[in-house]
Amino acid sequence: MAKRLLRHRLVPLTGGPGMGKTRLAVWVATHLTDAFPAGVWLVELAALEDDKFLVQTVADALGVRDRSGRPPMVVLAEFLADKELLLVLDNCEQLVDACAMVVNDLLAAAPRLRILVTSRQALRSGGEHLLEVPPLPVPAPEARRPAHWHGMRRCGCSPSGRRSPGPATRSMRVIARRSLACAGGWRGYRWRSSWLQPGCGHCPWSRF
Repeated sequence: MAKRLLRHRLVPLTGGPGMGKTRLAVWVATHLTDAFPAGVWLVELAALEDDKFLVQTVADALGVRDRSGRPPMVVLAEFLADKELLLVLDNCEQLVDACAMVVNDLLAAAPRLRILVTSRQALRSGGEHLLEVPPLPVPAPEARRPAHWHGMRRCGCSPSGRRSPGPATRSMRVIARRSLACAGGWRGYRWRSSWLQPGCGHCPWSRF
């Protein structure tokens, strides 16, 4: 998907709720920071209910401030016009039509802009390269696990001693907020995940 983002300017990730769209989008974005000199920026739209504030929400996330009284879209388009930047719009489904219009306007105004969208449905925008996030496979009923396995999964570990992502969406959102506090957005930021852990203290193998 990272290669697709470098080839195409608009890539929506679609799928049902809980499919991991946000987690996948943030994972890809954090691995593409070097490809975008102006940074990688996350805009969370899940709490936004009125499309009148969509453009201003994007501008606020990018740190764009203007006191001239001009329309927010004009200000935002001017800001992005010469920037090579990746914009991640998360949870667009409740404002899908408005998001499609804003995305089209921004891509027209900023030739080096790339946009990654997460949504339960496609934007139906020209030039989008849709990527559907499939549901995770469900284990067969006969696939039984040892009793302690479920405790391991709850604390984010596996019997091999490797630490799994666990509730990664929450962690990534925290990191996204911290990184957005920096002047350069996600520029220069690296997702440092240590999968191999000495033991969490709550799993059976941590005592050995």
